Amino acid sequence: MADVAAPAQGVCCVCGVSMVANRINTCAQCLQTNHDVTADLAKNGVLMKCKGCERYQKPQTGWIYCAPESKGLLALCLKKIKGLSKVHLVDASFIWTEEHSKRIKVKLVVQDEIARQVKLQQACVVEFVVQNKMCEDCHMQEASVTWNSVVQLRQKVEHKRTFLYLEQLILKHQLDSRTVRVEPMPDGVDFYFAARNDAVRFLDFVETVVPVRYKTSKKIISQDLKSNIAIHNFTYSTEIVPICRDDAICLPRSMAQKLGSISQFVLCQAVTNVMRFIDPVSCQVAELSGERYFQQPFRAVLSSQRLVPFVVLDVQLQEMPALKEDEEEENDGDDEDEADAQAKVGGKRRRRQKGRGKKKTRGTGKLANSLLSVSGANLSASHRIALVEVAREDDFGVNDNRFFVYTHLGYLLKPGDMALGYDMRTVNLNDEITDELADKDGIPDIVLVRKHYPKWRKNAAKRRKWKLKSMVLDGKGDAGFGVVSTVENHAALERDREMFMRDIEEDAEFRAKMNIYKDDRPAKDRATTDKLDDDDDDDDIEDDAPIIGVESMLDEMKLSAPTSKDDDAESL
Repeated sequence: MADVAAPAQGVCCVCGVSMVANRINTCAQCLQTNHDVTADLAKNGVLMKCKGCERYQKPQTGWIYCAPESKGLLALCLKKIKGLSKVHLVDASFIWTEEHSKRIKVKLVVQDEIARQVKLQQACVVEFVVQNKMCEDCHMQEASVTWNSVVQLRQKVEHKRTFLYLEQLILKHQLDSRTVRVEPMPDGVDFYFAARNDAVRFLDFVETVVPVRYKTSKKIISQDLKSNIAIHNFTYSTEIVPICRDDAICLPRSMAQKLGSISQFVLCQAVTNVMRFIDPVSCQVAELSGERYFQQPFRAVLSSQRLVPFVVLDVQLQEMPALKEDEEEENDGDDEDEADAQAKVGGKRRRRQKGRGKKKTRGTGKLANSLLSVSGANLSASHRIALVEVAREDDFGVNDNRFFVYTHLGYLLKPGDMALGYDMRTVNLNDEITDELADKDGIPDIVLVRKHYPKWRKNAAKRRKWKLKSMVLDGKGDAGFGVVSTVENHAALERDREMFMRDIEEDAEFRAKMNIYKDDRPAKDRATTDKLDDDDDDDDIEDDAPIIGVESMLDEMKLSAPTSKDDDAESL
């Protein structure tokens, strides 16, 4: 093995001690004595801490939680040390101090180059004094001013399904973390915020999911005339359109013409940031924004609470070609015996097949304003027109009343199925628009709205292996109902929640907008609204029952309470 050459020896130019030679011929002890790389570092500092919420003030950010000797507190201390950017930080750690001493000591190990390729490493201690300062949130709380802005959501309808939908979207996007308080009201919900910007962001989100209009008002709380400073409370009174999913609507004539000459009698297919309407006879669709709605408002004729079950006896799918004007003129003579009226649709004629099927009808029903062809209109590609023979479930087996109706549910229904619809014969129409349509036979006797699954709905809570989260309220309300919880209408809330969960099960597009979670509870604990039937067989359900797969569910995460407030709020 070759001999390793010994390092060259030299003499310190200051003290004359023998040492390993270096570029400046100075020993380490003399370097420590004559050079101080920590000279530019501030050895003292001040940390502001709120005595009420125990948060530390962070420059240009606000107030943050930091546990004693945590990484977040160390990062905050390092940012308060002046001159630290001029040296290279090697290590930083806390030195223990008594909790009530209001002192925090940080040991730093820094390194700096004092000559060419000569670096000196030294350690120092920086002491911080913790001073008390009340934060803005605690100041407002002490002054009994806990909120700055409130968003008042209101909807004048008979149910709360819209607010259940909003609740799930708010939870999914974690918008409830900015609220100070949430209070359910008889016709809506109030959301309180500590900052006006948070309320504006929340309102912008609501505008993207439902059609609304709002008014802003402010109330002065306090005023300093000397400095010309005032504190206001802001209120955003927000009104949601009173049109909901599955509502039956009679549009004003001018509104129907603006929507592509759609039929005045339509169903509300969906409500997002716009309202989507569909003609149940022609499958023509149209969209209406909230701004245009409030320019010419109207009300729903019937809501989903008035749906009645029907038994489907026969289904005949119908073709609906888009005829041109010249083709229609050639077929005028052949169709005169079938059509008793003509109407304009997008500048082209449509025929009402009122008499068709009426001869086969036994009972008091009639087929009104039926369309088999529409030209120049927006048609739904996901629906099929069908001539369906139905009977009311209450009349089935009791009398021979049957009805022939055209419906947009041809892609779903088959003989033997059940459907939910409106029996317009039993409705008292006392509106000018509906009276005009009724005189012109513009409203059919029977309108089918959606398919019904009675076998699946029996003991639905027992079969349903998923659940939704609810917002935790600090004020009044029943636990488990979230933003719609009120003590007075517990039974109505049970009904609305069940209808909302049915909408989630039957509409995959609607379900994709929110988070659903696995429910691992036993069936007897899940069945809160339905009476369990021990003899009920899960196999005796519809073949196409709306069962949600496990792949669409999320595992609910349960976190234990933290031992400290935001231990790792900030990292190095």
